Amino acid sequence: MTTLIPYKTMPVWDKNTIPAAVTNQHNTQAGTWGKLRVLAGRLKFRELTEDGATTAEHILTPESGVWTIYPQQWHRVEMLDDDTQMQLEFHCEPADYFHKKYGMTRTHSAVIAASDTVPPGKALDLGCGQGRNALYLALKGYDVTAVDQNPNPLYALSDLAAQENLPLQIAGYDINAAALDEPYDFIVATVVFMFLQAGRVPDIIANMQQNTARGGYNLIVSAMNTDDYPCPMPFSFTFKENELRDYYQGWELAEYREEPGNMHATDEAGNPIRLKFVTMLARKP
Repeated sequence: MTTLIPYKTMPVWDKNTIPAAVTNQHNTQAGTWGKLRVLAGRLKFRELTEDGATTAEHILTPESGVWTIYPQQWHRVEMLDDDTQMQLEFHCEPADYFHKKYGMTRTHSAVIAASDTVPPGKALDLGCGQGRNALYLALKGYDVTAVDQNPNPLYALSDLAAQENLPLQIAGYDINAAALDEPYDFIVATVVFMFLQAGRVPDIIANMQQNTARGGYNLIVSAMNTDDYPCPMPFSFTFKENELRDYYQGWELAEYREEPGNMHATDEAGNPIRLKFVTMLARKP
């Protein structure tokens, strides 16, 4: 069953205030569920094809309860009575919540996938940036500490966590120092290692491992530089083939992939820059 949470509530509309965009053919965004309530009178809800043909009609009243409009479903509504009133609420999955509500970059797909395997516990987001992963994990019930060397995004993240009433611990931390000193059940480092000092990587990984509780997990996603996919970006560090796997000998690899992927950055022709990434979710014995 899909877990949905509300991220936006529209005002109550009547015949005089309902936007034309709602009464004309339109569809909901990808990843958005509309929850429609008729508060008074009657409302006709038409299900449509993309070409505008009606496939079904429904008469909704206050007794109809909540009517769900599915993502990208074409539809239009018509108020049938002078006193008809309606209200729309938009819902999304937790992974999309901060993207939909605040325009943040969506939670990293590897973090979303890992949350299906890693039970809620004490989590650390290394190099959290704006906090897209830390906020998602906090929303999912993890006890999250988010750290970054750059203090500027941490101020905004602190305010956002307070606004959402999420118990997020936030601190400045230089990952290159390899100075973690308390155990965590889940340590996350997505798209972080390529900005670290290359000579510090062995100590950083050893420090992560030492501060992972028994049965806990490390999640790392990072750029690679390989013969088949030479890295075109001036990163300070990239993994070689099987290098990350070698660091985690003796750990259970719940997931390990080395495969091409696209960056948000583009080349001179405007095409996404493509290189190989390693994705690893490892469990400490």
